[in-house]
Parts: sequence; structure tokens; C-alpha cells
Amino acid sequence: MVLSGAVAVMSAAALTSVFIGLSIRGEMIDNADEVGEMRAEQVADLAQRGILPREIDRADDLEAAVQVVQRGMVLSSTSNASDPGFFDLPTQQPGVDRVYGFGRLPIDDDGPFRVTALGARTPHGDVTVLVAVDVGDVDEVLATLASKGLIGVSVLVAIFAFVLWLVVGRTMRSAAQGRVGSSAAR
Repeated sequence: MVLSGAVAVMSAAALTSVFIGLSIRGEMIDNADEVGEMRAEQVADLAQRGILPREIDRADDLEAAVQVVQRGMVLSSTSNASDPGFFDLPTQQPGVDRVYGFGRLPIDDDGPFRVTALGARTPHGDVTVLVAVDVGDVDEVLATLASKGLIGVSVLVAIFAFVLWLVVGRTMRSAAQGRVGSSAAR
């Protein structure tokens, strides 16, 4: 009985942990998508004002690569994404954005990546701004959290099983003593 109670608690804790992990992962991916969208909007603003530099500096560590493309030609990019066809994604209409998932890109970062493609209208025609955000750390953080959580859940289940064993043992002893006492009274 104690074992089945411990197994039930461990199963419930494991399922809860999986749902929490998936929820955290989804939130972290959404945050990475927001970072990509904000950066794409910043670069699109430069293009719309006609002041887009030939080489774009990376904004932060999350940003893996940026490219501004017009009819297959790279107008501007980070130094690691200057090749045409680097992203090989369809153009976007002005004001439309879409996010794509990539396992790898031809750069030093391991990935996986989330790539935001944003269409923008410029004085020289429509362009597509592409921003890659590295989300490889998301899975690493969750793996670390899962391994630490597994240890914590195991300790909690062991404590729960021991306490349950004590309580059930005392209850059974009390019930047995009650039966022995009532049999002797007859």
C-alpha cells in the first residue's frame, strides 16, 4: 500500500513537472520570438528611413545573425550572414512578419534558432528583414532544471513514502491492538 501511494505521488509529480517544463519552454521561446521581432522592427526602421548600414552590428548575445534582402540580393547584414540565400526564406509583404524554426544555420552558433522574417517598405523598394535568435540555451536550461527536479522529486517521494509507512504502520498496530483488546474482554 505504501509503495502504491509513493508511485502515485511520483507519477503525479512527474506529470506536473513535464507540464511545467513545457510551459516554461513555450514562454522562453515566445520571449525569443519577441526579441527577434523587436530587432527586425529596429532594422526595418533604419531601412525605411534610408539609413541602413551595409554591415549591421549584433545587438546582443541572443542575436545570431541579421540580413536585409531585396529580390534575392543582400543589402545589409551582420558579418556572419552576408551570403545570399543564407536563410533561404520567402520574402514577406510590408508589415507582415513570420517566425521560422531552424535546427542549424551556417554559423558558429550551435542553435537551434528562431528566425523572424519581417517585410518592410523602403524608399528603394520592399525588403525582407531576417533576424535569427539562438534558442539553444532554452533546452540546456530545461535539461538542467529537469535533472535537478528529478533529484528533488526523488527525495520528496522517499520522505513521503517513509512518513506514509510510519502512519500506516501505527494505524495498523492500533487497529490490531484494538482487536486483541476486544477479544480479551469477552
